Amino acid sequence: MTITPYPGRNKLSVLVLGSPGLRIVDLTTGKVTDRVRTEDDTLSVQFSPDGAYVAVLRRDSGLEVRRREDHQRRVLGPLSTLGEENAYDRYRAVFLDDGRYLVAADNAVRIYRLGEPGHEDAYVLGAPVAGYADQYLLLDVSGDGKTVVHGAFEEPGTALALDPEVWSRELCRTIGHRAFTADERKDLPAGSESRPPCP
Repeated sequence: MTITPYPGRNKLSVLVLGSPGLRIVDLTTGKVTDRVRTEDDTLSVQFSPDGAYVAVLRRDSGLEVRRREDHQRRVLGPLSTLGEENAYDRYRAVFLDDGRYLVAADNAVRIYRLGEPGHEDAYVLGAPVAGYADQYLLLDVSGDGKTVVHGAFEEPGTALALDPEVWSRELCRTIGHRAFTADERKDLPAGSESRPPCP
């Protein structure tokens, strides 16, 4: 069973795996006030704060976002990298206030503009080390999408600002505003080896 917020005063949504439909429950009465149709393979459902969109994680096809008024119109996905193995505690997703949707999973955070193809921004935390599936365990995302909390190798979570300018300043401070060594340049993404790291 998954229980998630619902865009309505004193209401939440309840999904019972293997049972058809999503139940909308009024917390003041404890009664089911509405039902929303879901597919049999639905693992979780998330509503945007304004109720205009619904994100559905399905076992067979992954995560997708649909416009609620026209449930057949998909505005994002399916993101097939998210499936049953990611259904619990392996990804975080949040509707942002400006019509975007953030998905943090595996070793990356991607921000999508609803209704447009591809991601708008992507932050890759690094290549996962073989044998460490939980190397980048994304624990939470701020409501504005500017910070994620991640844990590595089951250590306590660390807040990470999604701001490349901050990353660049911190890198330069850490390496003492020097050029990369030959060994360091070998580990850089393609095309960045020739650029000096610090102005």
